Amino acid sequence: MSSHLDKQYAGYVVFWGEDARGLARLCEFLREEFILFGYRQTSATLSKEANTVHLFEEDSFYLQDRKLFQLPYRLILEEFPNVRIKVVYRPDSNNSWQTEYFGPKANDGTEIWEIEKNLADKVGYNPGQEAV
Repeated sequence: MSSHLDKQYAGYVVFWGEDARGLARLCEFLREEFILFGYRQTSATLSKEANTVHLFEEDSFYLQDRKLFQLPYRLILEEFPNVRIKVVYRPDSNNSWQTEYFGPKANDGTEIWEIEKNLADKVGYNPGQEAV
C-alpha cells in the first residue's frame, strides 16, 4: 500500500479570491500560457468545494537569489488582479519551509485553511515551520 508520503514534493501553490468561473479560467490560463513555477509541477487542480486552484511542485521552484522568481506571479496578477496566491516552498531540501503571498490582501489565508491542511500534509509542511 502506497502512502502520499512516498512522493516527495518541494511545495505547493494555492490560488483563491476569484469566483468559480474565474478560477476555471485561471486553470485554463496556466495551461494555455505555459505558466511554470518550477522544474516539474503537477497540473493545476480546481477545487469547487473550497473555491481554490492548487498545484504541487515536484522538483524545485524557480528561484532568483534564493527567493521565488517573480515573473509567473506577476503574469497571473496582470490577468487576474483579484486572485490571491500563497506559495509554500523550500529554497533547497536542507532549508526550512518558506511562505510567500502575492495579490491583494493575500497574507490572510484563513478562508483556505481546510484545503490547505490537505496540501500541507501532502508535502510534509506544518504551518509555523517557516524560516524567520
